[in-house]
Amino acid sequence: MRSTFCWVLVTLLACTTTLADQQQSAAPFVLGYANKLIGVPGEEITFHLSSSGASVRMVIERQEDTNETVFEKADIACAAHPIPDRASSDGCNWPAALTMTIPQDWKSGCYVATLILNTDDKETRSSLQFVVRSAEPGKNAKILLQLSTNTGLRRCGTILKNTSPMAATLHSSAAIPAAGRCAVKITDAC
Repeated sequence: MRSTFCWVLVTLLACTTTLADQQQSAAPFVLGYANKLIGVPGEEITFHLSSSGASVRMVIERQEDTNETVFEKADIACAAHPIPDRASSDGCNWPAALTMTIPQDWKSGCYVATLILNTDDKETRSSLQFVVRSAEPGKNAKILLQLSTNTGLRRCGTILKNTSPMAATLHSSAAIPAAGRCAVKITDAC
C-alpha cells in the first residue's frame, strides 16, 4: 500500500508544472514590447516597458537607406517588472508605459523604437520593432516586407502568442510564410 502511494505521489509530482518568474537582467537594464506588431496610421499603439531605472527615453526611427527619426520622448516613467514563466505563450502583461496614436503622416514601413536608460553616465539600450502599414492596402504599391520574428520570447521584446493574430492583421493568409515569420504587405511608396 505504501509503495503504491509513493508511486502515485511521484507520478503526480512529475506531471505537475512548476511556474516561476524568469530571472531579470542584471541592472542596468531596459526591456520592452509593443501591444501590436502591425499598426495603421490613426490607430493606438502601446509600449510596455521594464527598467532598472525610474525613467527611460524612447526614440522611434523609420528604417530606410537613411533612418529617419519620427518620434522622441524623454522621461517615460518606468519600473522593473518580472518576466513571467509563461511569457512566451501568454505575454508579460506589464503595465502600459506609453500609449500613442500612430501619426497620419507616418509612411508604411518598419519602425524601430530604441529604449535608452541613462545611469551614472552609462547608457543602456534595447530596441523593439513594429510595422506601420497603409490604411488602403495595395493602392499605391505591391511590395511585400518580410520580417523575421520569433513566436516566443525575446526577453519580452517582440511577443507573439502564435501566428494566428498575425493572420487577421495581414492582407491575405497567402502572404504568411513559414511558421515563425511575419509577412506584411507595404502598400504605399516606401
